[in-house]
Order: sequence, then structure tokens, then C-alpha cells
Amino acid sequence: MIRQNKDGRPIYKESVWYQMIETGQKLRKLGYKDSSKKPNLFYKPIETEFKSRDDQIFKVKGAVFADMRGTELVPIWSDPSPLVYFIDLPFKIFLPEFILLERSGCSPRVSFYEECEPDGWMFGLDKIPSGYCNRCGEDILQEVNWGILEKDWIELYDEGIDQSLEVNYCEVCRTIEYEMKEYKSQHFQDFKLCELCGIKDVQVNHHIKYKPEKIIRICRSCHGKIHHKGFPNPLWKEKK
Repeated sequence: MIRQNKDGRPIYKESVWYQMIETGQKLRKLGYKDSSKKPNLFYKPIETEFKSRDDQIFKVKGAVFADMRGTELVPIWSDPSPLVYFIDLPFKIFLPEFILLERSGCSPRVSFYEECEPDGWMFGLDKIPSGYCNRCGEDILQEVNWGILEKDWIELYDEGIDQSLEVNYCEVCRTIEYEMKEYKSQHFQDFKLCELCGIKDVQVNHHIKYKPEKIIRICRSCHGKIHHKGFPNPLWKEKK
């Protein structure tokens, strides 16, 4: 590693430089390698198999990068958190790697290619899953089908599938959560809870569809996310 960014700008702050060194050590423990030609760039080769939606087995060979070289978009001299991106890998393989980086304390920023501005997640969860069951704490990182986050949220909703439950709970606890959700859905008039977050009081009726008509009863916070923050799916913006 060298004490400067990609363009040769020195890293003056001792605290930033020491954090870069510490992050580099953490990355190496996770199997990342130092680039021989690009100082402060780390990479992890990944070769694995995955099953497609039509149950075909594909072999993939790609890499995840943790970039601490710094650019104008990612000013490493003020924030040494590595910019993480990947090549030649499906999203369902990349996301568990990103979660491992978060667990290790690397404080990664995400991107989908080297020059992309960070933090551009393309799915509708409020935050990145931890890979642990929210109920019992079991490590489910390798159990979860992360590919479900690439599917259309509205189509899954129509099928009774909740993305958040699928990626945040183990199989046993997920069954319990679905049963609780079903019970609440049958007694929403009594609970008066938002059908999205299940926490706050209902304040708004929101149309998901007009033909046929389908309405959900939600809180103002979730209603604002639907219309102004692209949550939980960009298509919802078209259904104001």
C-alpha cells in the first residue's frame, strides 16, 4: 500500500492512513489480494457454481474488488472506506461477499463498476441484510437465496412472498413470521398497523393496482418512501 490516492494526491491525515492499513489487513484475512500493479486496490477471485431460475447450473469466474485508491467521486483522503464492486459475477454471489465485508468492520461502500458513484443499491430494502436471522440470530448467509432481491417486488407481493422475510430470517423463524403476518393481515382493522412495516398506525390508503383494484393500508412514512424514494420498487412511483 502507498500513502497517496489514485492521482498521486498524498494522504496527509494519520488517522486516515492508519485506517487504510487496518482495512487492508482485514481484507487480506478475508482472502483478498493486493494488486501488484495498482497500489491500494484489493481483489478476491471467485469461482463457483449457481443455479439459474430454470434450474440450470452455471459456472462463474469473476472477482470482487475493494478499492482504496480514491477518486473525485470517492475521496479516500477524507473517508478511507473501500469502494466495493464486482465483475463477471451474479448479484446473488456478490451480496454475501459484501455482507462479509460489513461484518469484518471494513465499512464498505458499494458500486457496480470502478468509476460508478457509490451507494447505488438496486433493490428496495431499507438496509443491507446482516446475514443473521433477525429472530434467533442464526447465521443464514449461505442459506438465503439472495437472488430474490433481483425479482420484481410487486410480483412477489402478489404471490404472497415478502423479500424482507426471505432474506432476514432462517427457515423456522421465517415460517413463524409469515404466520404472524397472515394473522395480522386478517385482523388489520383491530391492529390498525401499516401493511408494509407492520409497526406504525395506518394513515393512508394506497393503490397498488387500479384494474383490478388493490389497496394497501399504510403509514405516512412508508407512503413517502413509495412515492419519493423508489421504495420498495421503482414501479411504485408510477402508481401514485
